[in-house]
Amino acid sequence: MIEVARNDRQIENWPSPYSSDMTEYRERDFQSLVRHSCKTKRVTLKIAKAIVIGDVSVGKSSLIE
Repeated sequence: MIEVARNDRQIENWPSPYSSDMTEYRERDFQSLVRHSCKTKRVTLKIAKAIVIGDVSVGKSSLIE
């Protein structure tokens, strides 16, 4: 298992929504707790489940892959 993901696989901040009126989420960046947790050097198997909802052909699968 690699310690650091490739640069093209790292998300530095949330992309802006197509329209701010269409989303209830106002966060523009990850919470400080999340950023701190990602910077720790613990290498463990992380299992997660995500449901991604969005328009067709906007890159939902590329976030997961």
